[in-house]
Amino acid sequence: HRDLHSFPTRRSSDLTMAKAIAAWVEWMGHVGKAPKTINNNLTAVQAWVRDMKLESTPPSSITEKHISQWVNRDDEAKYGSRLGMLAGIRSFFSLCCARGWSIGNPSMKVVVRRDTLDHEQLEPKVREPFNAQEIHRLLKDCEDREDYFWRFAVAAASELGLRLGAICQLEWDAFTKTGFVIVTKNKRNKRLELPISPELADLVTTIPVVSAKYLFPEQRAMIVDVRRRAGLSMQFKRICDRLDFKDRSFHCLRHSVATSKFAKADKAALAKKLVDALTLEEIGKLLGHSSTKTTKGYVH
Repeated sequence: HRDLHSFPTRRSSDLTMAKAIAAWVEWMGHVGKAPKTINNNLTAVQAWVRDMKLESTPPSSITEKHISQWVNRDDEAKYGSRLGMLAGIRSFFSLCCARGWSIGNPSMKVVVRRDTLDHEQLEPKVREPFNAQEIHRLLKDCEDREDYFWRFAVAAASELGLRLGAICQLEWDAFTKTGFVIVTKNKRNKRLELPISPELADLVTTIPVVSAKYLFPEQRAMIVDVRRRAGLSMQFKRICDRLDFKDRSFHCLRHSVATSKFAKADKAALAKKLVDALTLEEIGKLLGHSSTKTTKGYVH
C-alpha cells in the first residue's frame, strides 16, 4: 500500500519500539483511521511493550515469542479481548514490515490459544436488554434530576436503537422535518431518515438551547475525544448503580430495541401487518447492521 511508505524511513539498527510506535500512530492518522481505532490499537501495543519491557528494543529484534507470551499470558482476559490485543500488534507490524523495520511480520505466526482459557473466558459477555419497566425507571430518574441529556439519550436509544456517539453528535438541523430525525446510523457514516414518535419529538423541545448547531455540545466534545469519552459510560454506570441495575451499559438499550421488536414479529403479528412487528432483517437495518448474524446477537 502506497501510504505505508509515505513517511521517511530510518535505519532499523537505531530504531526503538518507542520511536516506531510514534511513527505508527502518525501513519494511522494519515490514512484516516478512526480516532477510536487508533486509541484502541495504541492502548494494546503500549501495554504489551510496557509489560514486556521492550521500549528500547528495535522492532527487528521482536519475535513471535515476545508477542505470544503476552497475548497468551495467564490472567483473566477474555478470548475476544486477546484477539483485539493481537490485532493492534499486527497493525503495528504491518507498518514495520512495509518500511523494512522488521523481518517479516512476527505477529502473523501468533494465535490466541483457546486451550489455555476457561469456559468463562471463551464465552462472549452476554448483553442483557433493559425491559420496559427498567427503561421507565431510567427515564423517571433522569426527569427527576432534570438531566436533559441522559433523559433524551435513553429515550432515543430505546426507541430507535441509536448509539451513544450518534446521540451526542445530533444537530438541531436533524429535526427540521416534522416527525423524523436524520442520523448517522452506523460505522460507515451512512445517513438515514428515521420516523420518531410524538413523545420523542416533544422531548426534543424541552432541551435547553446552548449551541446553535448541536443539541448537546458538552457531550459531543467528550465523545469525539478518545481520552474523555469513557467518562460518558461512567456517568451512565452511576445511573444504573443508583437504580440497582447490575452489569448494564448504554449499549444494552440497542439490545432492548431488537428484543422488543423481534418478540412481536411472529407470524400472526406479521400477517396483521402491525407497525411494531419487524423481521430480523428489518431490525438489522434499523440498528445499522450489515449482517443478520450480528443482529441475532441482539435478540434475547
